[in-house]
Amino acid sequence: MKIAVIIPVYNERKAIHQVLKKIPSCVKFIISVDDASTDDTRKYISEFKSSSMCDSRYHFLSLKENKGVGGATVYGFYYAIKLGANILVKMDGDGQMLPDYLPSLIKPILEGKSDLMKGNRLYSFSSMKNMPKIRLFGNLLLSILTAIPMKSLQGIDPQNGYIAISASFFKKLNTSSLNSRFAFENSLLIEANRKKGIIGNLPIPSFYGNESSHISISKFIIDFCLFLLRELV
Repeated sequence: MKIAVIIPVYNERKAIHQVLKKIPSCVKFIISVDDASTDDTRKYISEFKSSSMCDSRYHFLSLKENKGVGGATVYGFYYAIKLGANILVKMDGDGQMLPDYLPSLIKPILEGKSDLMKGNRLYSFSSMKNMPKIRLFGNLLLSILTAIPMKSLQGIDPQNGYIAISASFFKKLNTSSLNSRFAFENSLLIEANRKKGIIGNLPIPSFYGNESSHISISKFIIDFCLFLLRELV
C-alpha cells in the first residue's frame, strides 16, 4: 500500500520544516500544498527543498490563489491519487498533529475495517482538560451540530484535521459538496456518512505548541451556519 501525507500549508513558516522532517519512513509520498501563503512560507519550503533532508518522497505544490484548507487538501488528494497512492492522510502544517500516531491512524484502513479514520481529542476528560476552554466549547458544539445531519456520533471532534481515507473510497465521494474552508472536515464526514462509509475514531491527546490560528471566529460562524443550513435543507 502506498501512503501519501498531504499537508495544506498557509502561513506556516514557523512549523513547516519540523512537520516535513518528522513524517515517518512508511510514507511513500509527502505532498505539501502551499495555499497562496502571504508570509515567508514559500521561502522556507524552498530552503527545505534544497536541503539534504529532501528526497524523492517530497512533492511541493503551490497554488496561485487561496483555495482554503479544504480546497488545498482536495487538490493534494487528487495529486496523490495520480501518483498511485492508496491511502490519503491529511496533516496540518502547524505541528499539532503528531506523526507518531500515523501508523495507528491508517491501520484500520489497511485491515479493511474502516474507510475513513480521524483523530479524536474528546475521548476522555483528561484529554479535554488540555484543550483551551474556548476551543473545547467550540469543538463540543460543532460535534453536536455535525451529528445532526449525520444522524450519528461517528463525527465527534470534527475539527480534528488529522484524517486518513482510502483513495478508493475518496473517489466515490461527491467532492463538489465538500466545503473548501474551515468546515471541510465537517463536510467530509457528512459526505462519507452519506456514502455509507465506515468511519473510525482514534483517540489522540490534544497537543498545542506556539502555533497561531488563522481562523476568523465571526467568519467561521457565518460560513458554518450557512453550510449547516444547506446540509439540513
